[in-house]
Amino acid sequence: MCLLGHPTIAAVIDDNFDPYRQAIENLQREELDPLDIADWVEKREAAGDSRITIAKRLGKPKSYISEIALLIKAPPAIREAFRSRESRIFAQRTCWRDDMTKIPQALLLGSTAIHRSPDGL
Repeated sequence: MCLLGHPTIAAVIDDNFDPYRQAIENLQREELDPLDIADWVEKREAAGDSRITIAKRLGKPKSYISEIALLIKAPPAIREAFRSRESRIFAQRTCWRDDMTKIPQALLLGSTAIHRSPDGL
């Protein structure tokens, strides 16, 4: 097969592949959206890594991993809002953690201002 008119391409095979190193590089370049990170965390957990291990290996606080992990089982409306990049729902994460009905559709659609309430939510 010929790619871009070249019969061969230069490539490096890394026998020391480390999924954490790859994730760190992608996080530093900001190429991962929250759902991509959540899916990656889910795979690492399935491989037997704890959230503490994941946080330490990525150099992130455990709270960051815990918040991202909330998206693993997020309702379809929230996942779609993240995928469309129109959502500002992360500001409301404490609401849907307990009850999805607390999130007004206007927040998902971006037609309502989001601000911090006096109680810190």
